[in-house]
Amino acid sequence: MNMRTIGLLLLLVFLTGISVPNVHAAPPPARADRSASDSFTDFGFNIYGELSKAGSGNLFISPVSIAICLSMVLNGADSDTASQIASVLKMSGVTVDDINSMCRTLAGNLKTADPSVELTVANSVWCRKGVPFNGQFIKRVKDSFAAEVSDQMTAVAMNGWVSSSTKGKIQKIIDSVPENAVMYVINAIYFKGQWAAKFDTKLTKLLDFHVSADKVKKHPMMTQQGKYQYLKGDTFQAVKLPYGNRRLSMIVFLPDQASSLKDLQGRLNAAAWKQWMSKFAEREGNVTIPRFKCEYETDLNNSLKSLGMTSAFDPARADFSGISREKLYISRVKHKTFVDVNEQGTEAAAVTSTEMKCTVALMEPGTFRMLVDRPFFFAIVDSRDSSVLFMGSIVDPGN
Repeated sequence: MNMRTIGLLLLLVFLTGISVPNVHAAPPPARADRSASDSFTDFGFNIYGELSKAGSGNLFISPVSIAICLSMVLNGADSDTASQIASVLKMSGVTVDDINSMCRTLAGNLKTADPSVELTVANSVWCRKGVPFNGQFIKRVKDSFAAEVSDQMTAVAMNGWVSSSTKGKIQKIIDSVPENAVMYVINAIYFKGQWAAKFDTKLTKLLDFHVSADKVKKHPMMTQQGKYQYLKGDTFQAVKLPYGNRRLSMIVFLPDQASSLKDLQGRLNAAAWKQWMSKFAEREGNVTIPRFKCEYETDLNNSLKSLGMTSAFDPARADFSGISREKLYISRVKHKTFVDVNEQGTEAAAVTSTEMKCTVALMEPGTFRMLVDRPFFFAIVDSRDSSVLFMGSIVDPGN
């Protein structure tokens, strides 16, 4: 795994509590030889920038979780719907087969990154019984994403899978299943790693944490000293805090006192990230960071639309003919995360759910559909003894 993949895996503290504005720098389109981590990092900064417009509080997402979930859906998309999803994921010009291969490689790299760190990536697809789904789509998500496929599309079953896949850190992603929902595509990521050098709990002190210029609060602050990969920028400083065998790290960015978080946010984009990652060097130092826990939940519909993924949400324009002959569209993309940072290490989880609906009302399993759109016969009968009270035929209902 390269440094880009590490940065993508855990933006963590670097992005926790940071509300990033819209990223204006437009990265170049993805190429077939570009890694999924490259494209998903670009996508991650963009989606984070869109989400940050909604507020200034804590914001914590997993770009990998969102991107893998949308990549699975992409396997059943066509026409403008497919091109827009690929563009938002920074995968324009890359075939679906190549995207699948890149996602499979990325997931494999993440799972084997560090034997001392617990890291799992799980995928699932939940289908409504009685709806005809394309077997090729099901085969693709099974083969390329190791997705579990089930026709038990209930909130209880899906939430149970989510809880199991995140070790109980995220227990629910679905509140209820709408009548015309026909499929859920879900990704879950779970991470648990101990610091390569743990913080001594005896050194943790209640210190001032400046929430804003006029708000200060006492908060447990963890401290340690040693050699770190460190970067002093022109208006900030940054440090890497490694986990396990040091392949995975948390990166913390701190604006200078003369600068501000808003100033740093204005410079955040994929190009700057790549440049900064190449400039870290080992330095002796002292690090103090807050102990914290954060849970975050959001709908991604508006953010994805703002980035250009509009067709998929439009019942009249969405083209998911690769999933089913029914007319489907994405009704909701939901993202939920959890992170706990303490003296021992970090535990984090993320779940992304894509809900797909049918544009027409669906029958219950085992029933049929009848479209009366031509001349027909009808009768009014006594249900008690089947006596025909009235009968007739309609050739032109307008007369």
